[in-house]
Amino acid sequence: MGFAACSESIALAPFLCAAGHSRARRQAAGGDIEILRAFQKRYFASTKGLNFDFAGSDGQRFADWKTANGQTTDLGDTDKDGLNNVLEYTLFGNPASASQSPLPSGSVETFGAESFLTLTVRVSRGADDVVLLPERSTDLTAWDGTAASIVFVSATADAAGGTACQWRPAIPWNGDQREYLHLRVQLR
Repeated sequence: MGFAACSESIALAPFLCAAGHSRARRQAAGGDIEILRAFQKRYFASTKGLNFDFAGSDGQRFADWKTANGQTTDLGDTDKDGLNNVLEYTLFGNPASASQSPLPSGSVETFGAESFLTLTVRVSRGADDVVLLPERSTDLTAWDGTAASIVFVSATADAAGGTACQWRPAIPWNGDQREYLHLRVQLR
């Protein structure tokens, strides 16, 4: 189980398929990544109270975090746990302690009378110089992060400085169709 990175973005891909089997998969992002600026602005505007704010930083910057944690590269993985430094920073990980516990999780949950696949991840509220891009796919090739495809469900802050964020598709889960959610993380 691992994760891939490139200079443009990092994709975390916890998948839950129609059969209900969960797995994490390495996703490499190519140079032709389209950054969904309109979605980012709409998403971050709706979460300003969670310190995911385009207006400026109120937390520790990634460069400062790297220095404080003895890291020199963005994509290094000194503890060999499959999470590079950008992910350790964003997902409240520790670059000196190998653990995959910060990884996003997928599940099927009921909202109203409908079931939806969900993606939940705990992020550091101080990591406001990253962009979280949840995306949905039915074929693992074409990913869609627009509001017509994926919906922000909730953000629950904890006393330790983290926030559990949850997203779901815009349409209910259909057990006869494969559906995948993943989270791309980008430095701003």
